[in-house]
Amino acid sequence: MCKVKSMYMKALEGVRAYRRASKGYFYDESETVRQMKKELYDGASGFSTDRDKIRSDWRAISGDIKKAFKNLQASNV
Repeated sequence: MCKVKSMYMKALEGVRAYRRASKGYFYDESETVRQMKKELYDGASGFSTDRDKIRSDWRAISGDIKKAFKNLQASNV
């Protein structure tokens, strides 16, 4: 049932995309793009906020690397 539902949802999204394109909405932005633009252009940005964001990004990246390395080690055992 889950596979049928996922196939139905994919087909429905295709129909929606075709309908939007046929109406002329070629450059409709997704919600993710809107959030990224809002983050980049709205709000005050300064040296301290940029530094904090870079630190949090590095923490997330290092966590992902550690997790991948542990998975690699576990799969080689």
